[in-house]
Amino acid sequence: MNPIPLSRPAIAILLLLLAYPQLSQTMYAPVLPDIAAAYGISAGQAQWTMSLYFAAFALGVLFWGRISDLKGRRPALFGGLCCYVAAAALALVARSFTVLLLARAWLAFGISVGAVVMQTMVRDSYQGPQLTKMFSAVVTVLAFSPAIGPALGMLVASHYGYHGVFACLGLLAALALLCAAFMPETRPRHQPAPVPMLRVARHMLTDRHIWISAALVAGFNLILFGYYVLAPHTFDELGMPHWLSGASGLLLGLAAVGGARLNKLALRHYRPRQLIRRACHAGLAAALLQLLALAAGARAPLPAACAVLATQVVLMLCFACAIPSIFAASLQHYRAVQGSASAMYGLTYYLLIAAGLAALGALYHAQTLAQPVFMLVVSAVLMPVAHCWAQD
Repeated sequence: MNPIPLSRPAIAILLLLLAYPQLSQTMYAPVLPDIAAAYGISAGQAQWTMSLYFAAFALGVLFWGRISDLKGRRPALFGGLCCYVAAAALALVARSFTVLLLARAWLAFGISVGAVVMQTMVRDSYQGPQLTKMFSAVVTVLAFSPAIGPALGMLVASHYGYHGVFACLGLLAALALLCAAFMPETRPRHQPAPVPMLRVARHMLTDRHIWISAALVAGFNLILFGYYVLAPHTFDELGMPHWLSGASGLLLGLAAVGGARLNKLALRHYRPRQLIRRACHAGLAAALLQLLALAAGARAPLPAACAVLATQVVLMLCFACAIPSIFAASLQHYRAVQGSASAMYGLTYYLLIAAGLAALGALYHAQTLAQPVFMLVVSAVLMPVAHCWAQD
């Protein structure tokens, strides 16, 4: 049976829910100093809420992905959003830091449903070129949300403090819960009996294609998140105003839109594997140019800052051009266990991203060249991985 495409309202709700995990995380980041002051803890202790968030998010991806196979996509979606609303309410009334940590873990566990179930619903409803087209829209949303989150968090916090951020997240989740009532059930009606999760995991762990795909997704995401982590430090070293790194997020969001459009046009002339390899070539060249520009930044800081922005736009174009094709092809042999497979696939690349960000943490207080060196290393690693994809 051919899959039934989603209606336009359903697509709009789906894209909104895909943005929620990153909005939830990035809106919270600006209020970490306020939380440290309110609970009488150090900045390092406040950072625990961020670390715990990622750990609980990974567990949630596994749980809701499996539930979506056992009970259906809609029950999993409603369950995750209900957890999220309840956790936001708990965070709002938390009187101790321990309770706040529990609430943050619960928040992450609940909102992870947006990452795994929404991607599963896309794969349920589309195949072939239409699936790639849908993932182009997904990538645009995922690229824009990290840029919007901090600005929105700072705006709310400036008027209502960190309690206002939790209240805003809860209200947004309640709105999403209401909108989710209009989402159709996309799990195939005549799906065979669920395969045991351990069997799915064992099969995927021995699947070379899954590891290559997850490594590509993780690498391109590290290029994206590496910029958001290191750009403020880089621009500060160049003597640029602080608002430049924040405003550049919107520029990168526009580049993501252009990259998604470029993906659609390029697929008329290249096969997906060729497109991914060319995107890696272009990314490596841009990272090298970024390193050369910043190496000369002491003598010409303004041109160096412009070069950073220009090369990062190219890297974002590569990201948004390659990722839709990678996502579309990643689980094409796992249609009978889409939810469980999406959970395992997501967990794999989230763990790779976490490992890369941990390595990035060591560079956070390094010199100006930390950013281009990181971009160059990641881009260089992507090259042989992309070649393996082309030969797979």
